[in-house]
Amino acid sequence: MPTDQVKENIKMINENGEKNIVTYTKNCYLNAYENDETCSIINDFDNYYTIIDPSNKIDTNFFKKFADYVDNKLKDNTIPMVTITF
Repeated sequence: MPTDQVKENIKMINENGEKNIVTYTKNCYLNAYENDETCSIINDFDNYYTIIDPSNKIDTNFFKKFADYVDNKLKDNTIPMVTITF
């Protein structure tokens, strides 16, 4: 994925950052039926943005990969921290 596209995706996620993180946490991270990194067994997360909040145009696949990346980075470090450099 090109750097410009990553920056644009992160910018869109940040527009409603806390709401997007809460939605991901409820529909993917804490959902026992969505226990894989793709969060696509039931598609609650994708359906939320398709049905309930269609005005929020985030790339849900990117968001899920990004959240999984952050989660793995935090698990792998003795001192939890994440840096993203472009």
